[in-house]
Amino acid sequence: MREIEALPLLTTVVGSYPTSGLPPRRAIQRAVEEQIAAGIELISDGQPRGDMVGVFAGRIPGFRHAPDGVWEVTDALDLPDAPLLGNDYTFARGLAGGRAEVKGVVTGPITLALSSRVAPGAPYTGPADPALILRLAELLGHEVAALVAAGARVVQIDEPLLSAALGGAISAELAHDALRDLAALPAFPVLHVCGDVRAIAEELLILPFAALDIENTRIANLAAFDPDQLDFATLTLSVGVVDTQDAAVESVSAIRDRIQAALERIEPERLWLSPDCGLHALPPDAARAKLAHLAEAVTKPACIPRPVRAGDASRVARRRRLSQTRSAFPPIGQNGEVWNRIASARPTSTRSSQRPHQPRRWKRPCGAVACATTWPSNSARPAGSAGTASA
Repeated sequence: MREIEALPLLTTVVGSYPTSGLPPRRAIQRAVEEQIAAGIELISDGQPRGDMVGVFAGRIPGFRHAPDGVWEVTDALDLPDAPLLGNDYTFARGLAGGRAEVKGVVTGPITLALSSRVAPGAPYTGPADPALILRLAELLGHEVAALVAAGARVVQIDEPLLSAALGGAISAELAHDALRDLAALPAFPVLHVCGDVRAIAEELLILPFAALDIENTRIANLAAFDPDQLDFATLTLSVGVVDTQDAAVESVSAIRDRIQAALERIEPERLWLSPDCGLHALPPDAARAKLAHLAEAVTKPACIPRPVRAGDASRVARRRRLSQTRSAFPPIGQNGEVWNRIASARPTSTRSSQRPHQPRRWKRPCGAVACATTWPSNSARPAGSAGTASA
């Protein structure tokens, strides 16, 4: 096994991929094949099931889709009949066939709550009610557990609204409590936050995740993180170096310049590279080309780490350990090797000491495996559910 220092700068995606109206299974197949063909090492299933809120709210008892298009909480929320995404993940993992690591992606409880409306008579005071957010966290924990049971070693929690809510409607303490158990389940938990996170950079570092994914092409988010605090946190940063708001395909040299700038802030063994956000809004040709240019930029000799700032002894020492690394970083072809790199970057201090309740065995299959989740053993999978991909 090669040491992580020998092959830094893992390439990944945030999650979504253009579907072009394809049926879900066909969209997953295209997303997996095109991500791998582009040279991406940690991929997703493309999230083909619709918007990130509706895919969960539409299956959680207690939600309803109001006539104005808003998801509305009308009653106490309850556990769905079956896992929502396990089959899609299992299908994608089988398609990857060891050529890339596949991560699971789950919408976070804070984003799900703040994207909804609480109806009169519901047992919650509003979208920011801690009782609502913590209940959603509990329900989504079962979904994360199902993905882990299906083989997901990397699970990403998507919290795009956290950048605007943290420190305002949502306290740092509530965010930590809501996300703690979700981060405790997978071997390598990742948190993705969209938008401007500069005002909450310090708070994000104390959340219990092994990696934090941020956008950085249009907003200088990375520069807001204090280098000493980054050292103390020891987590991996996944930094956006591909613009997802513009269909124009950046040149390899432009992406390489962004990588170089990131390398001046954090050492390569703790740096992942990704698009700013999901790719679903882009034309398929643009999404393919952007990912291919990202992978190509990482293989360029110009990605050798630059000298660090004078006086930063700890960084100088780390860079010295990397002085013998290769001048190019080719993609990894087997997900075993990719996983070794990911696992090596896993901080030992991020797991919470508080674990979810002991799960019972859900006897019905989640794809090709039995899911160790808290779904009751007598749950019936409804026909045509989102957990069953259609051709």
